[in-house]
Amino acid sequence: MTKIRSSTLFICLILLTFSACTRLHQKKESNIQIPKGWVYSPNNAFIKYVNANEVKPGYELVIARPSQNMLLAYVTIAESILPDQNKYKEVSNSNLLENNQIKNWYFERPWWINEYNDFKIPFALTSDCVNYYIGKYADIKKNMKIDQSNSNWRGSNENRIFLHYITSVKPSETKKGAVIVSLKLKWYYFCGQTCGWGFKKERQVVFASPKKIIEIIGDTPADVWVASEEKPYAPDQWITY
Repeated sequence: MTKIRSSTLFICLILLTFSACTRLHQKKESNIQIPKGWVYSPNNAFIKYVNANEVKPGYELVIARPSQNMLLAYVTIAESILPDQNKYKEVSNSNLLENNQIKNWYFERPWWINEYNDFKIPFALTSDCVNYYIGKYADIKKNMKIDQSNSNWRGSNENRIFLHYITSVKPSETKKGAVIVSLKLKWYYFCGQTCGWGFKKERQVVFASPKKIIEIIGDTPADVWVASEEKPYAPDQWITY
């Protein structure tokens, strides 16, 4: 009997602790006011790079986030906002999004809505999205280092990877006292003159104050560019000889 009471008490303590942690987490998230249709998730905020610049013949990585703490705080919040499941449902009328992704939305926190060549294509430009593509860049670069040991690779245009993530924080020109945070990501993978694909993705988050967001622009499926015989290179001719 004593063992049963102890066990019951232990379970109750776990439930009370879980409930308290949940309320604290919700309170933390509610500190930032955001428009309906999005959720602020500070647990998804970490990007290990503030600035990075790696430009080599076969690969290029540029990351530019503000080094000043106040400006970086704006950017970090903008990177931590995810569309809620209803926002995804608005555009999931075909095979763009699996039902289980919506059902498990709170745990999955998806930032993508479709895929290309087994790559997730962003719907919302968030820190999880940026980290995902940093990881993809690192994987491809690692394999390219092995390829570069082959003398036939040198001088060719095969297997190039390009990732830019640029952010800015500027005062609004139309809304007095407002601040606009812009997030821009550009990704291209090139594997030959008729083998390549990529996309550009942008998000703007409008702050009325450091704790109040009044508008989020750009959360839509990204258009993917795919190389063809007629147009083998990316729209802005990012590949050079």
